[in-house]
Formats: sequence, C-alpha cells, structure tokens
Amino acid sequence: ETARAAQITLSTIAIGTDADTDLLDQLARWGNGRYYFVPDAADLPRITLQESEIAGSELTVEQPSPVRLNQPHPLVRNFDPSTLPLLDGYIALQSRPEATVVLSSPADDPLLAVWQYGLGRSVAWTASTAAPWATRWPAWSEYDRFWNQVVQYTIPTPDSGPLQVWVEPLSRGIRLMVDAQTVGGVPIDLAQVSAQITFPDQSSQRISLLQIGPGRYSRDVALGEVGPYQVVVTLFADGQTLQRSIGYVQVPPTEYAIHDPAQGVERLRQIAAITGGSTEVIVIDEASVAMPASPQELWPWLASLALALWVGEIALRRNQLYE
Repeated sequence: ETARAAQITLSTIAIGTDADTDLLDQLARWGNGRYYFVPDAADLPRITLQESEIAGSELTVEQPSPVRLNQPHPLVRNFDPSTLPLLDGYIALQSRPEATVVLSSPADDPLLAVWQYGLGRSVAWTASTAAPWATRWPAWSEYDRFWNQVVQYTIPTPDSGPLQVWVEPLSRGIRLMVDAQTVGGVPIDLAQVSAQITFPDQSSQRISLLQIGPGRYSRDVALGEVGPYQVVVTLFADGQTLQRSIGYVQVPPTEYAIHDPAQGVERLRQIAAITGGSTEVIVIDEASVAMPASPQELWPWLASLALALWVGEIALRRNQLYE
C-alpha cells in the first residue's frame, strides 16, 4: 500500500521454464506492473529496455490530437482520413510486432490496431468512444458506420474457411489480399498462391501472389475497365489445393460522376442525337406539386374529450344521488 501511494510499481521477469511464473505474475499484479517471460537470458536487455521506456513515459496523453491514417486497411475502407475527428486524449502504448497499426497519432502512438491470431481477429482502440477523450466523435456523421465496420471486421464470415480473400481499392486498381490458415489456425507459409482474374469482357489473366507475412499473400493489380470482375484464388501447399472465389465491381472514377442535373439533360440529348431519337424535357414546378398533409397528433383532443366525459359523469352521478 505504501508503494502504491508513492506511485511505485513492480515489474517481474521470469527467465527459463524452471522459474516460478505464477508467483512472478502475481507479484507484478500486486505491484501494478508488468510480467515478462523470456526463455533465454539473452532477451533480458531487450525486456529491460522496453520496461524502462514504458515506466519512464507518461501513459496517458491528454491533449487535442489529430487522427492520421498509418496504412490502408479494411477497417477504414471508404473513409476519408481527413474527416476523422480530433481526439482529446488516449493511452500511449506500444503495438505488438505482429499487429497492424491502422490509425496513429502525430507522435506515432497507435490509436487503432488489429492483430490476426489464427482464424481470429482482435482490435485495440487506445482512446474512448465518447467522453472524456472522444467528445467530438458521437457528433461525427460517420460515427455509427465506423464502429459497425470495426465490429464487423472482428466477426469472420461463416464461409471464410481456411482461405480469406478480400480486395483493397487503390487509385488505379486493387490490392488483392489472401490469408491462409489451417483449421487449427496455423498460418500456411511458403505456399504457391495464384489468382485467375476474369475481366468484364470475359478475358482472363493469371497472376502470382507474394507472401508478405505469416500466412498472408498479396499482389497489386491494375484494373482499367469499369465493370464486374471475378477473382478465383488457388493455393497449393504440401500436396493440398485450396480455392476461393470472390467478385469485385470496378466503379467509374468520381470525376465522371454527374453532379449538375443540367449535365444529365445534355447527356440525354447527345445520346438521342446519336441514336436518331428525340428528347423531351419535362420541368416539374415544386410549388405545383401537392404535398401530403403533415400528420397531426390526436391525443390532446382525445384527452380533452375523455376529461370532459369524466367530469360529466361525476356531475350526473351527483344529481342522481340527491334526487
């Protein structure tokens, strides 16, 4: 108790399998510190340096902090990083080497990180979801969709199986991503992974994917034609063949979108002229369109009527009583 009052923490390190790990773990818990296990004494310098950095730094950062995109990820797909609200604080932590830091602070502290463990996924968010550190976030128009996307990412699809395939849109194509694990969750490494891509014109192309991490393979693909694509991924390892197919639709670039209705009318006239047809433009005056009457609440009228009937009933009973 005296040590806690003086803000003194106790961290423990177990060296080798013959150490009393349960006791050291319990001591670290009592001392509000951290417990480490190293199989070899050669790891001691790394652990002591890491512990000194953590103990010597302030874990809680309470100041306005922008949220920046550390790297593209399905967690933040279809979100503009510049629209992410400011944070008023967060807990400064270090990410695991196996983790992927998606969002970070200007000080490179992880804010949103993910970790693939076997067939499972875990997500860490180092701030709060509302007050006191994310007071601006609930008012953000994309708040609900953001957290729904985070939760959905942690839930594997029922038919994902040992092969999980997805695409990440790029400025000039897609990034094809493949995660391969055994039924027990062990990454499948050093496999031959290829993808057969069928284009909208029914032509096809076969590409090879490169391993970029434990059980993870990737390849950037340029897609020039707008329309639906089919991707069939095939993995061959240890005499076993796995296959998974997905679909993807390449949408037109935003610069081709029609933002002015007048452009749409002109486009229709051009199409009519090319095909030998005619164009008829009908302008609808909003003032001439009869809008449905706004609904009115009836309960005040019904309540007043019930009150009047109740008073009338009381008066009638009193008259009958004195007759």
